[in-house]
Amino acid sequence: MGVRRCWLGARARARAPICLSRVSAFFLAQHLSINASIMTLVLIALDRYRGIMHPLKGPYAKVKAKASIAAIWVVGAAGAVPNLLAFHVSHSR
Repeated sequence: MGVRRCWLGARARARAPICLSRVSAFFLAQHLSINASIMTLVLIALDRYRGIMHPLKGPYAKVKAKASIAAIWVVGAAGAVPNLLAFHVSHSR
């Protein structure tokens, strides 16, 4: 749902905050998934590097891998929140 479509469909003042929250949630989800995807690819690259350069150290521990993925999502969410606050939809008449 685009911003323009959102405001054209929300002619009544009562529906405008609902539409605005949908757009904000979309932007938050978009930035969160981009951040998490990039950091996950970096983690995979570092794991491959470790596996090639230090093959005898053993595999990655399951607990450490789960903690790394959880940290990626937390850092990704922390990186997406400022975008939610900075970019907003404003209605001009």
